Amino acid sequence: MSEPSPSERDREPRALRGNSIDEWNPSRTARNLHKI
Repeated sequence: MSEPSPSERDREPRALRGNSIDEWNPSRTARNLHKI
């Protein structure tokens, strides 16, 4: 369990990418706010 599984490794960069994309896409964040 000490070593992260391959799926978890792919999950980490993906999550970081999603956050960065949301920050660089104001229109996308605006849509999310409207949804809430």
